[in-house]
Amino acid sequence: MEEKVKIKYLILLVVFLIFAWIFIRDDGGDKAAVEISPAPEEQQVRTYSRISFFHSRPVKASLSIPEDWEGEYRMKESGDKVNFYYIGDPGKEILLFRINSANKDDYDEREGYHHIVEKGDYVFNYELSTDNLDGVDNKEEYELMAGEVIDIISSFKVF
Repeated sequence: MEEKVKIKYLILLVVFLIFAWIFIRDDGGDKAAVEISPAPEEQQVRTYSRISFFHSRPVKASLSIPEDWEGEYRMKESGDKVNFYYIGDPGKEILLFRINSANKDDYDEREGYHHIVEKGDYVFNYELSTDNLDGVDNKEEYELMAGEVIDIISSFKVF
């Protein structure tokens, strides 16, 4: 009986050595160095809020505004215009951009206005701010936001 146990241990040892040899052996071939690059940093997903305007007009509209703009901008609607202001400096409103709505029959292309879309009898365009930034405390933040305006305009929808 003792001899059978020795044979079992010997067989287990041989099987272990075979597996070890398979996984550890060096086949003498050229082994390319594998460079492991660091995992890419997780990209932060930017979230947006959809805001709508021109509710009193026959054709309504909306835009997607980055949620990190909250508390840094103000929207003011007045008739056929919607103004978006930077309010990062206390007590100051500096225009970022304006969206205009006009009836096609009354529409007059003006310099500085950029066409967005036409829907039914209405034309929508936007204009970028030409406000003077003298006296703006946080010009960098304003300029970052102003640099995102074209992307925001691209989210414009009428309904």
